[in-house]
Amino acid sequence: MSAAQRLQEVEARLAELSRSKEDLKAQIVHVVSPQPDVEETIAADSGIDPHEVAAGLAAAVDAKLHVKSLKELQEPMRELERAARTVVRSAAEGAEAYWQAVGNACSCYRTVGPLCSAVESTPAAVEHTVLQDLSQQLLSRAKVSLASIDKACREHLERRLSECGWPPPLAAPKGSVLGTEKGTSFWERLEKQGGGLLDGLLLSLAALTMVQVAVEERTGEPAGECLWFMDVMAAKLEERLRAHFASNRKTSDINQPEWLFATALKLIREHADGMAFFEGRLQTQPVDYTLAFQRRIQAAVKGLLRSSHLPALLSLGSRDLWRDWAVAAAQFDRDVAEAPFLVREVGVAYSGDVQYSCLNVFCERQEWMVAWCDAESHALVAEVEELMAAPDAWEPPKAQDWEEDEPEAASRGGTASGHELWPPRCAQGVWSLVESVVQRVEGLGIEHRAHYLRNVAGPGLQEVLRKLGAIVKQAEAYKQLTAPNWAAKVCGCACAAHYFEHHLQELVYNSSLLEVGGAQAVFGKEMSTLVGLRREQCMKLAKAVAMEFGHTSSSYRCWSLADLSLLGLASRRSVFLQQR
Repeated sequence: MSAAQRLQEVEARLAELSRSKEDLKAQIVHVVSPQPDVEETIAADSGIDPHEVAAGLAAAVDAKLHVKSLKELQEPMRELERAARTVVRSAAEGAEAYWQAVGNACSCYRTVGPLCSAVESTPAAVEHTVLQDLSQQLLSRAKVSLASIDKACREHLERRLSECGWPPPLAAPKGSVLGTEKGTSFWERLEKQGGGLLDGLLLSLAALTMVQVAVEERTGEPAGECLWFMDVMAAKLEERLRAHFASNRKTSDINQPEWLFATALKLIREHADGMAFFEGRLQTQPVDYTLAFQRRIQAAVKGLLRSSHLPALLSLGSRDLWRDWAVAAAQFDRDVAEAPFLVREVGVAYSGDVQYSCLNVFCERQEWMVAWCDAESHALVAEVEELMAAPDAWEPPKAQDWEEDEPEAASRGGTASGHELWPPRCAQGVWSLVESVVQRVEGLGIEHRAHYLRNVAGPGLQEVLRKLGAIVKQAEAYKQLTAPNWAAKVCGCACAAHYFEHHLQELVYNSSLLEVGGAQAVFGKEMSTLVGLRREQCMKLAKAVAMEFGHTSSSYRCWSLADLSLLGLASRRSVFLQQR
């Protein structure tokens, strides 16, 4: 049965319902009257429920309006389908024919769009299967036509880009015109070459942008940044990156993470700034084409990490490689944030671009994050052990020079009694490691920060606590808390515990941790343990010093009062003789 026949069937059904309207009108009027027994009387006489009839009539009215919307949509839909076929044919013809075809297709879509919205807003009471089928058919035809227009415009743009030499080679060949001139963008150099290539490319870019504007106008919201053409350009670059770093190429060496990130950074530095060439050529409103291009290169790198590099790291199981790739990804994010063409503060750019961060890809799958956190925590614990076992680990802080160092640094000189914090050198080194871990979470999503800190910095701090407690227990077991060869370590442990406790409390003001509940939520257990450890060690030291003092002065307490009197008399006589 054709669509026209289905519509005739629906119209016949509507006519039948309309004929019964007059017969039931009086009954509906009585239903809404104030007499309570009218409804039962009418229902008993006619055998029909007036409420059901009223609901059926309301549904019939809605269905009639919906049929009207479907009939209004049919002819514009045919026009849109013809326009879409014309766009596909004209893509292989001249530029003028192609431009006119795209413009006509956009005009047809602007007509069809509101009609499609009217069909989509079908009342829930309209449940006729024929109407539902017709609605879905017409809406799907609109989607197919729009998809064919979009595909034709994208393919046309891809051909124009290839003719212009886009994407550029990742390493420009020697003697190439587009790769040797400095200070100008790819597009400016293309414009100087002439030949009409750039004009044809701009027309293709404008055609795809016109299609996007028409599509976004249907939403009823102000048109935003129309950047479909940028997606096409970035897709070709990503395709070249994938080919360059394919598994069968030497450039895919998993031991060289910097190759991928250096290549991507080179593309951003060479071409992102040049995207400003399109400002005012495609859209009237200001658009940051530089930032849009940068975002798409970052997305391409993230796609490569997801598809090949991180799965390869997981299969290899090398902790060192996981750390190397994470360090390279974090540095790439930092370099992009510090790009000179981005007129933003580096800190704001870095913290605000987490969704584009390559480092954040390491957290997207649980097995990746577990492997990465394991590698980082294992390395941190090893570095903590190395620092605390160094020959000068328990030496006091290095003396500062007023002339060579800042006044703040020089103020840390002197003796321990003049300072609240007097950490041994190992404590300063360990905290710098923990601080670097805390800084790294700036490149992670909020939902991953607490997990990363607990599983990386947490084991490092626990190793510190274990070492500090073990040293004091060992000295206590040998009863050497105040012995000269143990005093530096034992006192250093108490100072180190106080130092770590202080800096963990200072993390309360760290913006990266505020969104995950603050430092207390992440390091609450370690902070409580440090407070208890410091107090316990100080009490043990005080007790040991008091006992040592009592033991040393015990012989003086054995003298009698008479002995002290004789000693005083002898002392005064000696002074008298010396004066004479």
